[in-house]
Amino acid sequence: MIKRKVVVFDFDGTVIPFNSFRIFLIFLLISLVVKLDIKSLFHLFTSVKLKFLKKITHLEFKVRVIAVGEQLTNGSLMLFCDFLRMTSRPKILHEMMYYKNNESYIVALCTAAPFLYMKHFSSSLGIDVLVAYGDPNLPWQQGVDNTGQTKLSQLSRILGLEIATLDAMFSDHLDDLPLLQIAKRAVLVSPKKNMKKKLRDLLPNSELIH
Repeated sequence: MIKRKVVVFDFDGTVIPFNSFRIFLIFLLISLVVKLDIKSLFHLFTSVKLKFLKKITHLEFKVRVIAVGEQLTNGSLMLFCDFLRMTSRPKILHEMMYYKNNESYIVALCTAAPFLYMKHFSSSLGIDVLVAYGDPNLPWQQGVDNTGQTKLSQLSRILGLEIATLDAMFSDHLDDLPLLQIAKRAVLVSPKKNMKKKLRDLLPNSELIH
């Protein structure tokens, strides 16, 4: 049985103040234009068109973009992750590094962001556990993204135990309520105004970080 305490960080909106997938889409487009990769550009634009016309769901769109993104080299993906690190919230990175440098804790990064680039971000910071969408080592139910209860289930699967409580959970969004509710320390990171009241009502003892 694992005796170390578990601390979990959401990524988009928490570690970084924006949606990484949207920025990755722009990065991917620029990279393909520079490489003059016409075939991949065609697939990317087709996916964007289908999403715009609501012919595919957001998750289906994400899967298509990830497939195109697999054309990028590790060097390109690491360059993108350098940008993510530089734009991370200093307070949250400080919290993450505090727990990481304490051997009593297991630090987990759980996110709906693609494993394609999150594996490089996580590795660059020495994070203990990564749960990111599309990890080939994890089972994924078709049509289900890595949010809420799915995050909790995947984390439990990786650690090999049923998690009754977390020592801390950092998130900006209501989607992470299943994890926030079992955390001894629930930390809300700059939640949007309409989300803040709901989270505070559901988690009266939570902390707030701006």
